Amino acid sequence: MIEALIISMGSNEGLVSELEEFFNAAYGPQIAMLKSEFPKKRSLFIDYTELEKWNLEIADMLLTEPDNVVAAANEALARCGIKKMYGYEAHARFFSLPDVKLLIQDIGAAHIDRMIRVEGVVTKRGETKPKVKIAIYKCLNCGAVYK
Repeated sequence: MIEALIISMGSNEGLVSELEEFFNAAYGPQIAMLKSEFPKKRSLFIDYTELEKWNLEIADMLLTEPDNVVAAANEALARCGIKKMYGYEAHARFFSLPDVKLLIQDIGAAHIDRMIRVEGVVTKRGETKPKVKIAIYKCLNCGAVYK
């Protein structure tokens, strides 16, 4: 089974179907709530420890190849029945990543293209300087235009 899963994960299809099965088994009520509140709420929050219990290989792949796994998770959400609406898509958000006691100043080239967890304290913030002088917004739901 594990060997077949590794071979099937060579293509994104096996990964998407495995994540879809995980979502339906572990996050059924949350997906139903997301469907009812979409597009006002667009994110499914996925606990890394739950994913790790379900399939350790996918959890490890999330840390080493986050772009592939997050894209597959978003595709799996679409397959669960959360379709694109008004230009909005549902997104998978992962939390409770393993703590590696990494400080922001210690992030280096070894961490490029990896998903990591860092902790820090905000000690200073600067003002934002908007570049837009006049903006026109169009509501995707009703089509109203605001200046």
